[in-house]
Amino acid sequence: MHRLLQRQLRKLGLGSGSAPAEWQRFVQNVDAVYAAFDGARRKLELSSRELLAANSDRRASEEVLRNTLEATADGVLAIGGRGSVLYVNDRYFELLDLPREVFEISDMDQRLAAVAARLIDPQPFLDKMRAVRSSGVTETFDILYLKSGRVVERSSRPFQVLDGPVGRVWSYRDITQSYMLEEQLRHQAFHDPLTGLANRARFADRLELALDRGRRSRSPVFVLYLDIDDFKAINDSLGHTLGDETLRAVADRLRDSLRPGDTPARLGGDEFALLLEDLLDVGAAQLVAEGLLSTIRAPLILDGHEITMDASIGVVESSFPATPEEILRNADIAMYAAKKQGKGRVQAYVSGMHSRVRERQQLTAELRHAIERNEIRVLYQPTVFLEDCSSAGAEALVRWDHPRRGLMSPDDFVPIAEESGLIGAIGEYVLMDACRLLAEWQGNPETRSLEINVNVSAKQVRDPDFVDCVRRAILETGILPGGLTLEITESAMIEDPERCLETLTFLKRMGVQLALDDFGTGYSSLSYLKRFPIDILKIDKSFIGDLYQSERETLLTSATIAFGKNLSLKIFAEGIETEEQLQHLRDLECEFGQGFLFSPPLSRDAIDLYVCEGAHRRAA
Repeated sequence: MHRLLQRQLRKLGLGSGSAPAEWQRFVQNVDAVYAAFDGARRKLELSSRELLAANSDRRASEEVLRNTLEATADGVLAIGGRGSVLYVNDRYFELLDLPREVFEISDMDQRLAAVAARLIDPQPFLDKMRAVRSSGVTETFDILYLKSGRVVERSSRPFQVLDGPVGRVWSYRDITQSYMLEEQLRHQAFHDPLTGLANRARFADRLELALDRGRRSRSPVFVLYLDIDDFKAINDSLGHTLGDETLRAVADRLRDSLRPGDTPARLGGDEFALLLEDLLDVGAAQLVAEGLLSTIRAPLILDGHEITMDASIGVVESSFPATPEEILRNADIAMYAAKKQGKGRVQAYVSGMHSRVRERQQLTAELRHAIERNEIRVLYQPTVFLEDCSSAGAEALVRWDHPRRGLMSPDDFVPIAEESGLIGAIGEYVLMDACRLLAEWQGNPETRSLEINVNVSAKQVRDPDFVDCVRRAILETGILPGGLTLEITESAMIEDPERCLETLTFLKRMGVQLALDDFGTGYSSLSYLKRFPIDILKIDKSFIGDLYQSERETLLTSATIAFGKNLSLKIFAEGIETEEQLQHLRDLECEFGQGFLFSPPLSRDAIDLYVCEGAHRRAA
């Protein structure tokens, strides 16, 4: 019986056994009510304690969440169903360059206007916000380009709490650095990195559009193919640095001489092309070419040297139907005809002008016998640890010791080898020579850690027998495959990414290292670096040339190095020619490099001597 009821019965003089039966039943009912009330009270006390504990846990969780959101590198903004601001962190205001007072404005349209005022082009932002508010889209994504120069990636998702009004969480991420790098790579894909002119791909695209216009209007299109006469002498006498400056000066003169609608391009080496429209006939195009020759012949002063140049120009008028490749080929043939006439001339293409074609055919025939006649040479350019310039290994470079032309560079015969199907045999010859040298190094305790790089063309990568070729070279020479690096160009990945991925995966399983060569000269996507099994990133020399003179080049090189390191790649810099470039690369923590600052390409005996001396330097 409940204690309170017992006390009341005692006051009335009623014991539990002496009371009448009706009274006892009454007492029992009252006692049951007391017991039920007491149980409910206990449950209420327990629920209150649990609620207090839950509130404490919730406050702790909210504090952890708030501190986490404040510490993140992303801006976060949570908006309620009626536009109320539920949460915003400090990073949001920093990224968008906004004062906190913006969110004291109650009107959402005024708040949006304040944000839009920070953007270069506010209309896409306002259109996006209007669509979100009117249609209730689920997930959104867009890019904001701010007047401050910052580029911000923005995304959002809706949310709902306890069946209440739907709100939305916006996330803001700073992508300025990666955006700048991708823009530079995109520009590099269609522009020559040395001169800034259109490259071959861009020129072909512009030519195709011009041909379409010409077909519709029945107006001729003209292409000028320009080659600097004896440019090799400038490189040999003044060096590659002044040679590059000379090419930049030629590009500037072409830009200044042409009309706004004309397109100048650098096709490679010292060869340029120009696209001309709105001319009456080929005679008018030849007059333009003569004017360009006069401009190029003007003396050029560089670093105290007076440089005089001349050029040969081929002119071709479009014929219909014609492809950009055919027109460029005919202009090239006309240019070589001008050179044969004594250089410094303009020559229009004439049907049946096949001297250049015959010359290439002759070179192709001679190249077929070059290996059996022992005319293919393999030189080795040292690679070094930039920290102390000690030896890291070497890159194998192919040359053709032509019986009449002398030692020819790859640019002069590798395209012919690729077109004729000879690149496989030449590539295997170079690979075997490099592997034999690597086997000797690995057998010597002083040089066993050195590595050898071998260039692989896009056509080799696409060859179904290439993997077996590499496997044979490894087995026949007995090398440890980890010391062999195969350098693949970006073009191999772009042209046939699936075949390339399959080939590189097989090579990776064999244990060889893979390098992405000339990074930055073509644009595929930065995602390729994550998708393909690349070990080494080789920064193209065009990035290195102006490294210590251009803040932009320094920023891009720094971003590339940081990007590669984040993917755990080794970083190589090509074309290092000055101490200033070396020091800047050290400051940027680039690990490896090569270039004329350390050594030109060397013969087999000379490279052995070089790496042995380098190994001693590192050991010391």
